[in-house]
Amino acid sequence: PTLKGSGGFKYKFASGLSINAAGRYTDGFPVLSGPYVGDIDSYFLLDLGAGYDMSRFQSGLRIDIGVSNALDNMHREFIGAPQMGRMAMGRVTYSIK
Repeated sequence: PTLKGSGGFKYKFASGLSINAAGRYTDGFPVLSGPYVGDIDSYFLLDLGAGYDMSRFQSGLRIDIGVSNALDNMHREFIGAPQMGRMAMGRVTYSIK
């Protein structure tokens, strides 16, 4: 792609809550690689997340949830690859010190 970029932020509150957001843009581009020939359309994706540090209840415990492509912008990142939409993932982390 001729133009590709991303930017975002993360903010941690004193309560242990954290939030984050990021935007990603990729300009459309042609693909000519072996049997993979065609054009990829430009796309913009918004990723969102939140987490909570549960150390006040259990030392080293944290929970997070993240949503990639929160706006469900169906797009293809390469010729021959399936279209991608929204994906959400949760995570529980326990750190041993």
